[in-house]
Amino acid sequence: MSNHNAELSDLHRRVVQVVLQVPATIDEGGDVNFQHPYLGELSIDLDGSKPEWMDLVWMINRRIETHSFDDLVRICNEVNLTPWPAVLTVDESNLIVSASVSLFVAAVGQMPEEGLLRGIIGQAVSVLEESIAAFELEIQKG
Repeated sequence: MSNHNAELSDLHRRVVQVVLQVPATIDEGGDVNFQHPYLGELSIDLDGSKPEWMDLVWMINRRIETHSFDDLVRICNEVNLTPWPAVLTVDESNLIVSASVSLFVAAVGQMPEEGLLRGIIGQAVSVLEESIAAFELEIQKG
């Protein structure tokens, strides 16, 4: 996070803990990290200078060596064409795939309301789950 806002980070941490019922921590940059029971490690990337924005991020914790970079890009793009608002990307240097859901959760420059965050965090995680499941299905097809 380029600009740490402790109040913003604490709000997102609290929402994760209450709604998803998992412990969450705030790192030195102000991002919120937590362990999802099915997806593993997730992060809410925040920017204190843009409190209206959040990016829910998941990274595969393994290299996908069974497919070439071009194949992984093709598979990510196929999943990205679905109606889910998640975006899958692949890092060419290490063949690690990540998925993220970027959301505007308030008016420009405004802190999000806790009730709104509580209402959308579960949906954002579900979108990641569906996109990741679609990606894994395509990987298994070969």
